[in-house]
Amino acid sequence: MKGKKGLGILIAAGILILAGYIVAGGGRQPANPGVSLQEKEGESLRVGVCLYDSEDQFLKLYKEELKKVLTEEYGAEMIFKDCQGDGQVQKEQITDLAENQIDVLIINPAEPYRAKDLADICTAYSLPAVFINREPPEEEILRWEEEKLPMAYVGTDQMQAGIYQGEIILETENKGDFNGDGIVSYALLMGDQESPESRYRSKGAAEALIQGGMKGERIFAAYGDWNQEKGRKLTLDAINICGDKLEVIFCGNDAMANGAREAVIEQGKIPGQDIYIVGVDGLEDTVGYIREGTITGTVLNDYKTQAQTAAKAAIGLKKGEKTATEYRIDHVKITMGK
Repeated sequence: MKGKKGLGILIAAGILILAGYIVAGGGRQPANPGVSLQEKEGESLRVGVCLYDSEDQFLKLYKEELKKVLTEEYGAEMIFKDCQGDGQVQKEQITDLAENQIDVLIINPAEPYRAKDLADICTAYSLPAVFINREPPEEEILRWEEEKLPMAYVGTDQMQAGIYQGEIILETENKGDFNGDGIVSYALLMGDQESPESRYRSKGAAEALIQGGMKGERIFAAYGDWNQEKGRKLTLDAINICGDKLEVIFCGNDAMANGAREAVIEQGKIPGQDIYIVGVDGLEDTVGYIREGTITGTVLNDYKTQAQTAAKAAIGLKKGEKTATEYRIDHVKITMGK
């Protein structure tokens, strides 16, 4: 997506210091999505929110923030749908919402590569839509711009999340190289195969090691579907296969990182002393593990700013106001304070 002028707005989280651990971000200033939340709307809007998995820990937080902003700031009526990862079910849910006179949709696509199908349903019903979290293909976002469709995407730079994970490892005393052989031997616990985030986060972590002057060697990789128990089981597999060679576990989200932590302890190793674990999301329990030193770090996936931006963009599209086609929110590194 980089290099497309006029398409996007980047919103940065900045640098914060929180009780015993450091939160460090990109340092750019927040951008205005173009819609003010200063006054509550006089009319009652009906907003449909379609999630791919409402049991996902990150999406639970995102959903609650969306509900807070849209109901408190706009007095909107919220209708939530959960397709439980089924793309066909999600199409049917969107069609049903459109036929029942929803004013605007917020869509977390189950199958991001098929976002065009969802956008076409919305277009057929003259329904504005904001896609969130799971990124549609670049060509689809460009189509919205070129055809002037009332669509927008709110998400993050997924490479940045992986890069920050790699940088967290490089900031450790041994740069992730416990055995001193000059190589960071790592496992990748990725999300799901349908999600671009899985690929970009993994790629970013590997590239950060190289840019930091360390050679990285991927010795284990598997998809854990963003799930804590799967993260635990995959880490057990990685330890059994790789043994003491395993030095770092890059996890696509905090749920899998928390599962990895459980597995490392279960195997009689000390996370943070024998193996480094890093995640993405900034979940409360993961931050607690960072504070105690059993998870090395995580990358805040700023659900509050994303949800607030998505809400503003959705209302702006409904009102026919000029909005951007995409909004990018910066990630933020979270590690122990020194």
